[in-house]
Amino acid sequence: MQIEQGDRLVIIRPRRLTDAVDTSPSEDATAPEFRLGAGCSLEELEELWAIDREAYGEASITYDKFKDWWLSFPSGLLVLRWRQRIGGAIGLWPLSNHFAKRLRKGETQESTLTGRMMRKFRQASARYWYISGIVLRPELSGTVAIRVLLGQGISHWLNTAKIKFPCQILALSAFPEGEALLRRFGFHYFQKPHAMPDGLALFALDSASRNDLQLLAQRRFSSCAA
Repeated sequence: MQIEQGDRLVIIRPRRLTDAVDTSPSEDATAPEFRLGAGCSLEELEELWAIDREAYGEASITYDKFKDWWLSFPSGLLVLRWRQRIGGAIGLWPLSNHFAKRLRKGETQESTLTGRMMRKFRQASARYWYISGIVLRPELSGTVAIRVLLGQGISHWLNTAKIKFPCQILALSAFPEGEALLRRFGFHYFQKPHAMPDGLALFALDSASRNDLQLLAQRRFSSCAA
């Protein structure tokens, strides 16, 4: 099965991280094969950005901006490791109330988000969060990797991030497949594409408490959530 869900913020369009593939996982690859956590090297960061660049071309954020986000808020990038290699990644970044308000009103776009805006959230809690790209190795499509990435990613974020409740998670989507993915996790339409400067639909997930979000993650990804 080839996954083709591609969005600007939620990418399920797997791209090859390396040209050579030593082995391929079986269709019934299990969660224990994967390990997800924060932390990567600059070399690995470049690999992850290259996937985003290949998927989006000129629409991709620059490497300097990606690096800026990561240096300012390292825990926002969660890397999925598989057989001592990178299998994929997911980004969960804090937003200031001011930036979130402007994004929600369609007054700004992703390119205006800077690492400087995130630095204070190393210590302070954030009410608004932003899901960036989800990427997977193409040979991991059809396995539980995407469930591990989403399930354990959300669980890791809940257990480690400074989240102020009630909270809201925001994501943009450009494709029907991406919208379907967001809806399956409980996101709802917040702004239609024509109301956004990038022409991408804005989705939101609201949660009144940590327990509510934990229950949601368990229901959607119970087989692999940490």
